[in-house]
Parts: sequence; C-alpha cells; structure tokens
Amino acid sequence: MFLDLTAAYDTIWRTGLLLKLSWALPSSATKTIGTLLSNRWFRVHLGQSKSKWTRQTNGLPQGSVLAPTLFNLYTNYLPETTSWKFIYADDICLETQASDLNILDKTLNEDVPKL
Repeated sequence: MFLDLTAAYDTIWRTGLLLKLSWALPSSATKTIGTLLSNRWFRVHLGQSKSKWTRQTNGLPQGSVLAPTLFNLYTNYLPETTSWKFIYADDICLETQASDLNILDKTLNEDVPKL
C-alpha cells in the first residue's frame, strides 16, 4: 500500500522535531536548527488580494535544502507496524505478506492509523 502524506512538510510539529534532534545532535546544532525554524511569517496572495501576515508555528521551510533531511529525521521515529515500511521523502509504502487476503486487509487496516 502506498501513502502520500498531504502537506507533509507543512504539518511537522517543530517542538517534536527539535526533541528528536536533541537525542542525536549536540545542543548547539539543535539550537541552530531551532533558530532557523523560528520567527517565520507568511501571507497568501490571491489575485490582487493579500492576507494578513501570520506566524508559522509548525512545518518546514518550503524549498529549503535542509527540509527533506529534517523531514526524514522526524519520520525516522514512526510507530512500529506489523507491515514493513519503506519511506522516501513524504511517500510511505507498507508491505505485508499473508496467505489469506482477509489477513492482508486486517494487517494494513491496523497499520495505517498508526502512521
């Protein structure tokens, strides 16, 4: 089963990401990444209209060379599943084997909500 995470980079919980990074990186590196992710603002342009500036509290910067690596580090700690997980950027493939189609269906239906 293939899953494509919609707006995956936009939904990263930054506090959780920094916590996970702190487990593996020196505090100076974690603080630097935290600084890069903080104090980000955006607004939407639609035709001649522009929205108010809004603070971005979650997510990763679009187009950043660091965003894919940070996303992979964040998703490296996905919950355990019965199925095998193959992950590339924001795409996830679940693979499982069984001699019965009902068992395959049951396994995948139990694993998808965990992600």
